[in-house]
Amino acid sequence: MKKKLLFVFAMAILVSVAAFAQSSEKLTEIISTENVTCGQVAYLAATYSSAISEDDGDEKAFELYKEEGCFGPSVLASDAATLAEVSNLLVKVTNTKCGLFYRLTGAQRYAFKELKAKGIIPQTADPNMKISGRDAIGILNKLISE
Repeated sequence: MKKKLLFVFAMAILVSVAAFAQSSEKLTEIISTENVTCGQVAYLAATYSSAISEDDGDEKAFELYKEEGCFGPSVLASDAATLAEVSNLLVKVTNTKCGLFYRLTGAQRYAFKELKAKGIIPQTADPNMKISGRDAIGILNKLISE
């Protein structure tokens, strides 16, 4: 009886470690990316908001947010994300309170300006600059802890 219980306990630990390893692997991939893609940012946002499971890929998350208008019609999941796109998506997902113009228009430029005003991104940042995966995770972390 004790051997069976020990075996079941060991299997439960192995299954949970394997499940955690996949999300850890995906996060490590995003962190090590020099230019984060729109699909990777969408994955971060969708897993944070529980819109998709961790097993779903970048493409599913990207399509979800593209349908909501977070990305332009010509943008692909494999395209490098701009700081304005990242700002817009993460502001929407975290329900960050923004200024009047953002609330009226929902435009990326105002999400970007809001994050600059809050000191989350540097004042010298350009909305069209590409960012690393580490920076995208950092922005999400700052918005969550705000």
